[in-house]
Amino acid sequence: MLDDGATLLAEFRDSYFGRRSDFATIGAYESAVNGRGIPDMDIDVMGSGSIDILMRRGISFAWDALHEAVDLPWKPSLVARVSVEATLMDADMYTGYVTFFSAEFAERMGIGEASDLPGLQVVLTSEDCVTPLAD
Repeated sequence: MLDDGATLLAEFRDSYFGRRSDFATIGAYESAVNGRGIPDMDIDVMGSGSIDILMRRGISFAWDALHEAVDLPWKPSLVARVSVEATLMDADMYTGYVTFFSAEFAERMGIGEASDLPGLQVVLTSEDCVTPLAD
């Protein structure tokens, strides 16, 4: 959905309680609303063994969401960043995140370019996700 110039996932927007006026840029608003942790409470594998599971979950969720965007009437160009890194509390435990951005914001922020951010990152675009994932 479009909200005051920001491209947002409708369900994420519906569950977000912040105000657009709290953000200086549209991209910062998109990041706040469109970012979510990857569910991990059911993962029995601890430590680095959970990285593969978190990345698969995050990438498949991001792919499905970006694939849905392909059919929207206004054809938004979107980017998803999937990341997994060690937690702040325990360097042997990992957590994952998925964040969606408009391609315009992602380009301005250098998302998708080489960076020195910690952890693993995968960047997908809505153009990458034209076909659905196999079941």
